[in-house]
Amino acid sequence: MARPYYKQHWVEIDSDRHAAYDKILAFHPAMEPLLRPLELKSGLRVLDVGSGPGHTALELARRVAPGGKVTGVDINAEFVERSGARAREAKLAVEFV
Repeated sequence: MARPYYKQHWVEIDSDRHAAYDKILAFHPAMEPLLRPLELKSGLRVLDVGSGPGHTALELARRVAPGGKVTGVDINAEFVERSGARAREAKLAVEFV
């Protein structure tokens, strides 16, 4: 079981750290081997648990379009808000909760 401090760190991330997490957790082509076994194709529904800043969820949405949908779940409300804005801007079928 996670220690309470560690969980709380993700619930209440300092605002100035969000930019760092955006950079650290951005999708990069080197992550391709992690996604390949998923055999993603259009029309699939995907759940991304611990979606953080949402970059991977957005990439997943690109791969299941058209007709697919990704749901990203995260414990941090600011991640959810920022990720949702990115999805709307990119016009991708991703819901963050």
